[in-house]
Amino acid sequence: MEHAKETLSTLVREMQTVTTYNKGVYILNIEFFLDKYSNEMFRAGAFFYILVETGTAEFVVDCHSYIVGKGDMLLVAPRMSVKLMKKSSDFGTCGLCMEPFFFDSLSIGNYVYKRLYNSSHTTYVLRLEDSDTVHIRKTLDLMSHYLTSDHPAEMAGSLVNFLLLQITEIFHSQNVHPAGRVKHSDALFRLFRKLLAENYRKEHELQFYADSLHISQTYLSRVIRQISGKTVNNYIAEALYTDARRLLVFTDLTVKEIAEQLGFSDQSSFGKFFKKKSETSPANFRDEYKKLHNL
Repeated sequence: MEHAKETLSTLVREMQTVTTYNKGVYILNIEFFLDKYSNEMFRAGAFFYILVETGTAEFVVDCHSYIVGKGDMLLVAPRMSVKLMKKSSDFGTCGLCMEPFFFDSLSIGNYVYKRLYNSSHTTYVLRLEDSDTVHIRKTLDLMSHYLTSDHPAEMAGSLVNFLLLQITEIFHSQNVHPAGRVKHSDALFRLFRKLLAENYRKEHELQFYADSLHISQTYLSRVIRQISGKTVNNYIAEALYTDARRLLVFTDLTVKEIAEQLGFSDQSSFGKFFKKKSETSPANFRDEYKKLHNL
């Protein structure tokens, strides 16, 4: 399935000038291609860190819609799909695009990936406090200087490491209690989400997750519902449904092959599951998406 460009990162690379320090990390002039390529769906192909400074916009990331405004940071990983639906006339951002090979070369890359991306509940939008926004902006200003001048690559790497640590610390601070200690139930919730991300294609039953966490099914169900208002089965279904839509839209796998990848016993059971969630069959969903986006 083809797009106007292979990835969003392809557009970013094409926009870079000869003065840009081209080592796999770029200052992001996002407004240019948002104007030119709005309402087109792209696979990201790189890591994007987009800080909204003015105005508002609506993005679709992995089939989920998000309204972002001043002080929000949009976090997009290479495997994600992204589309700008609409934006206000005063929408303005600053940010960074990072090639996967550069991210992997960072000393803290693995740590950051596990904290921000290695779960079915990925952090798409980070809501920043005013003070955090100021600090992030200062770091981006520094990076803008050192990435558009011929400085040693180690300086760029150190600044990117620092930026990612800032983002990860903000995320962490928003997910712990005021006393600074994570409650047991919160820790269990995160362990469940990690376990789900690693196993949802193979394991669709509550018992597997309870057994893996060495707790009863009743206790796991109660903790997950108390923290999130949703059931374990809700989370399993959401992970499967999100992945199913992604595979239908961005691959040429048959419905039967997708059913097999997602761990369904047969195509029929997958079709019933998908129709219950979307009120249409997988094949119809794919066809309607192609028509809507002229693919």
